[in-house]
Parts: sequence; structure tokens; C-alpha cells
Amino acid sequence: MQYVNNMHDKTDEELIEIIEFQNMDYQAWAAEAAKREIGKRDISTHGYEQIKEQIAYNYQQAASLDAIVANPFKRAINFGIDNLILFMLIYGSHWLMNGAKTFSIPLMVFMFISYYMVLEYYFGKTLGKFITRTKVINKEGYGLDWYQLYIRTMCRFIPFDFASYLFPFSGMKWHDDFSGTVVING
Repeated sequence: MQYVNNMHDKTDEELIEIIEFQNMDYQAWAAEAAKREIGKRDISTHGYEQIKEQIAYNYQQAASLDAIVANPFKRAINFGIDNLILFMLIYGSHWLMNGAKTFSIPLMVFMFISYYMVLEYYFGKTLGKFITRTKVINKEGYGLDWYQLYIRTMCRFIPFDFASYLFPFSGMKWHDDFSGTVVING
């Protein structure tokens, strides 16, 4: 009974995905509940096939994107290079301004944010990504907009965000997941 109620709450797209693409992931009676629920809805055969084709296309796009996603080793190299460059920029600017006697936190934050947002917006890459021949795109395969860049960059301030991409099976790559982006080879 629980699956029948759950199926009632699902969208047409979710039901068709269960029936056509995920039926092996569900108990037989749950898949049957999805079939019964979709049968109750007023969906034409043509409409059903259109939804099915769109879901198949989405699966194909996700599979092709997964094939070119940058591995954790390249991402760690990007992290190291970018942090080395940021350290040199920040330390160098402080040294030029006041002989490295004091550090300005607002200037450090401004340089950090500017480095990532400007380079990733205009080039899709930071200097680390140029060296490793990787780039950042959104999950639809296009360049990032300012909002995605803002979220991606702000997430870098989360403690231990840098380690989230080192564990590829954890499903947690915070500055990618929260911003809807992915780092790919290319």
C-alpha cells in the first residue's frame, strides 16, 4: 500500500522512468504499482513515448558526461597549483603593499574570489586547470553563469570542501554538487 501511495505522488516522468529504465531497481510489485498509476493518468501514447525519449536522452547525456569527468588525481593537482598561485599572489601583494608586516583578510578574500570567478567565467579554467587540461562546465555541458560561479566559489569556503572531491565514491563534491557543475577533461 505504501508504494501505491508513493506512486500517486510521483510525476509522469518519474513513473515512466521507473517503468522503462529503473524497473530492475524496484520490487516487482512496486514497478506494477507504477504501471497501474501511469495507466490511471490521461497520457497519450505519443506523450508517453516523448517522455520516454527525453529520459533516454538524459541517460545518454549523463553517461557521456561521466566518461569525460576529470579524475580525483587531476583535481588534486588543480587544487595544489591553484593554491600555490593564490599564495604567491596574496603574499606578493601584501609584500608590495606593506612589506608583509600585516595581512589584510578582506584583500585575501577578494583575491581568492576574483581568481576563481574571473578565470572560470571567461576561460572555464583556473591556471591549475590550464596545466592539467581540464575545465569546468555546468551539468548540461555549457559554460557557467555568474550565479553558478558564485555558489561554486563560496562553497570553497566550506571547511574540508577541498577533500570532498578526493572521494569519488562518496557522491560528495560540494562545490560541484551545490553549483550544478562538473570538472571534465578537455
